[in-house]
Amino acid sequence: MRNFWGKYPAIRLLIPFIAGIILHILLPGYSLVATCTFAICIIVIVSLNFLKRIWLRHHIFYTSGIAPIISVVALSYLLTYLQTEIFRPHHFSKLINEHDCIIAIIEKPPIEKQKSLRAVLCVQQLVSIQKTVRASGKISVSFMKDSLSSSLRYGDVIILSAKFNEIEPPKNPGQFNYKEYMTFHNIYHQAFATPGKWKRISSGKGNVFFTAIYRLRESLMNEIKKFVATPDELGVAGALLLGYNDYITPDVLKAYAASGALHVLSVSGLHVGVVYVVLLKLLFFMNRSRRMRIWQTIISITIIWIYACLTGLSPSVMRAAMMFSMIAGGKAMKQQPNIYNIIGSSALLLMIADPYIMTEVGFKLSYLAVFGIVYLHPLIYHKLAFKNKIADWTWNISAVSISAQTTTFPLGLLYFHQFPNLFLISNLVVIPVGNVLIVSGIAMFAAQIFYPLQWIIGKLFYQLSLLLNKFVFALDNIPYAILQGITINGIEAILIYALMLLFILLIQELRVRNTFLFLVVLLVLVAYNSYEYILQKKQECFTIYSIKGKQAIAVTIGNNIYRNFDDDLLANSSSMMFNVRHHWWQMDVQKEYPLNEFTSYVKFDFGYGFISKGKRILVIDSIDKKALTFEKIKADVVVLSQSQKVHLADVRKITDAPLFVADATNKFYLLKRWKQQAKEQRVNLHDVMEAGAFTL
Repeated sequence: MRNFWGKYPAIRLLIPFIAGIILHILLPGYSLVATCTFAICIIVIVSLNFLKRIWLRHHIFYTSGIAPIISVVALSYLLTYLQTEIFRPHHFSKLINEHDCIIAIIEKPPIEKQKSLRAVLCVQQLVSIQKTVRASGKISVSFMKDSLSSSLRYGDVIILSAKFNEIEPPKNPGQFNYKEYMTFHNIYHQAFATPGKWKRISSGKGNVFFTAIYRLRESLMNEIKKFVATPDELGVAGALLLGYNDYITPDVLKAYAASGALHVLSVSGLHVGVVYVVLLKLLFFMNRSRRMRIWQTIISITIIWIYACLTGLSPSVMRAAMMFSMIAGGKAMKQQPNIYNIIGSSALLLMIADPYIMTEVGFKLSYLAVFGIVYLHPLIYHKLAFKNKIADWTWNISAVSISAQTTTFPLGLLYFHQFPNLFLISNLVVIPVGNVLIVSGIAMFAAQIFYPLQWIIGKLFYQLSLLLNKFVFALDNIPYAILQGITINGIEAILIYALMLLFILLIQELRVRNTFLFLVVLLVLVAYNSYEYILQKKQECFTIYSIKGKQAIAVTIGNNIYRNFDDDLLANSSSMMFNVRHHWWQMDVQKEYPLNEFTSYVKFDFGYGFISKGKRILVIDSIDKKALTFEKIKADVVVLSQSQKVHLADVRKITDAPLFVADATNKFYLLKRWKQQAKEQRVNLHDVMEAGAFTL
């Protein structure tokens, strides 16, 4: 084991470093404890170096190894703490008052939406009548779209008066946690900037390098638009060459995800690798001497990082740029560093710069994919041999696809709940065509000085992107191209990865110990899934979802769901996917029925009722004066729906239910009135738009 860890020092450091980041995410704010722990570990390490003879005593044999590990965990914790802006004393949320304005700089180019522009502002100062104070922190601000806001650029400084609200947690079970996602980007608040409440006070205050990069990016995007006019192809071209995702349509995103080719739309190792190879080909004349090779390396690394900045510095492209930089540096020094140490070192450097990059799905998928390609590809590829070059090339690409898919599919199931069944077929076309598109795109940019040549290359580029899209959409139309609704949790993902690792070890070396461990992990995974299956078969759940303006009431019995949803909501696949489907997948819902087919469903003149979890639920969506003459109905929960203009005291003439729930179809003024009446009547009122979904 010592020899194993001795070969991979970067991996040895990486594991406790990741542990420190995770510890801070789970238990933030204990910086003093981490500082004391780090100091104690350093004292122990120094002391043991002075007392080397003590190491020979068995009762403290492991101390010399444990202390450095704990010190790395503590150091990682402290670095994460220092990178968490909310803990800084000058964070604007700790200083701002109700009537204060902020002076802030636009940190990145604004993203254009249908009716608004969204920008991340970096706060510099707080301004009040009495004084101006220095402040820090980031805010996500949506500007109402008009001629003035459309002119906003990176580096503009604005003064803004608005209500700064904390980003809300998810309103529905199983929904994407946008609050947590933004927290990992050090953004905790959001605001809406209405006309007249903000003013641009200066421009061009951003970083000089990034100002030039963003201008170049916009200029190159305009070059693409000259030759690619159709929306789907423009979205693919912008994403493929520049990491520009603003033009990607939902249909394109769905089709590429279903075919297993989504990686092409995010600039990653494939793109950086092509750029690196093109650079080496162009700079071949610099291989003549050691000095020239050093300059070749410096130029290559510089251009690779400029390209990384140009494409938005996504986690996957930073991983690729860092790894290629290390490989190029080693090549210049005629060194052959271990690839696993390069993987570990690049991850370590990126996490030192930004510990929260570890939370990015793209970061995790990128490293898992490259690890799979490095480790599994040789094992898979050498299992078959083909003399025919075309067959060998086909098998080589297939082996790469299988390797990457094997190491990423558990994480794909965890985050995206889907598996592309046709990934082998799609990658046989997407990878080579993608490479040609990248090279032709670079050539198209370079040929600006001679327009006739650029026109030819541009037309070729457009036809290739059109061909690629047609192929991907054709795959998407094949039945069962993608498996959706597969839901696993973190424990299951870890067990699957453990099972995969042990299976690979078994293939390489059939040992009793490995076989025993494999069977134990397999048994645990099967037992865990069986337990979940039994729970899902016995589950009973009543839910009112929080979807603005929509009625969304559901009762889950086993694997069946009975729902009363607005028709336009059911027809809106994106809204259903964002708000509801993930929850249904978690419950393993197999069949859907209208709520009026539920066994205990009863229709009333003023609504309907049913029994769930032993509780009597009464839904009032059409109350009138005649209903008030009815005899009282026994109920535990009353649901107010469809903005019925009624006093809660009148509703209590129908039922003595202790709990009222207002769904998302009710108007704001009625909700405000009901909340006041609930206080007077001394009953509980749950507003799903404010408090989130209601669940029994």
